[in-house]
Amino acid sequence: MHLFRAMLWAIPLSLVSSLGVAAFASTVDLEVLPLTTQSNPQGSDCPATLRAYETPDPYRAGGFSTQGMIQLSAIATNISVSQSDRFSATWVGTIKPQYLNCIASAGMSTVDGKSYAGRSYIRVQILTGRRRSFWI
Repeated sequence: MHLFRAMLWAIPLSLVSSLGVAAFASTVDLEVLPLTTQSNPQGSDCPATLRAYETPDPYRAGGFSTQGMIQLSAIATNISVSQSDRFSATWVGTIKPQYLNCIASAGMSTVDGKSYAGRSYIRVQILTGRRRSFWI
């Protein structure tokens, strides 16, 4: 009987170790707010939302930090880091054809399915240029 209980505990613990900290990530939805123009009055060429994931790092005395990921592949291909610093990263990629005319910004609207009304510390800007790229 003790072996059976040990095996039941081993399954969840092995799942946690194989999935890592990402299994405990918060899901953050970003509402995309398109820039409307005369040629695109509704901003219809933009996605409605983008999804990000945020995982807190282990506690360290004197501060905290988080790791994050955003699903940029929903709007672009050939994604790479253009520049980064301690506080932000700029990603560049080729916008997918359905979003070629999208010029927008995005901010946090929900965290784990609950409405978020605080200051948006995750922000996205989608810009198009000659090379059909975006910057975040």
